[in-house]
Amino acid sequence: MNLKSNKGYTGIDISITMIIILIFIPTIFGIVYNMQKTRSKSEREANSINVATDILEIAKSLNYSDVVLTENSQFIMQLDNKYSNLQAVNNIANCTYIDNNKVHYKIEVAITNYYPQEIEESEKGDYVKQITVTVAYPIGNTTKSINISTVLQNNN
Repeated sequence: MNLKSNKGYTGIDISITMIIILIFIPTIFGIVYNMQKTRSKSEREANSINVATDILEIAKSLNYSDVVLTENSQFIMQLDNKYSNLQAVNNIANCTYIDNNKVHYKIEVAITNYYPQEIEESEKGDYVKQITVTVAYPIGNTTKSINISTVLQNNN
């Protein structure tokens, strides 16, 4: 008489299978979650760099005298066409950009005239402008930002 039967699964077979599944499923979900988080971070950083580069390219495409943050200037009008909630005060403009995934990017554009430290006040003129673009974007519960600047020279 044969006491051992091969007709099905035993309790030990099912228990071992469940333990293996319980170990691997959280690991797989953890890997997928980290991949998604990294992709999202990279995508938002790339979008913020694209926005900053776009603004600097707008500034470089204009005449030197048009790159000012005053009402009805060419620079302000072009920024207003591309970005929303534009406000400009004291050579600093703030606006927002919303991408296809409904992520809000906060943009700050600052223009400062650059003077060498040794130049006297009476000799200061409008020869070089530094344009700084800061783009802030959310990552989880924190806000990250990038800062890109360039210099424009008056060729007159």
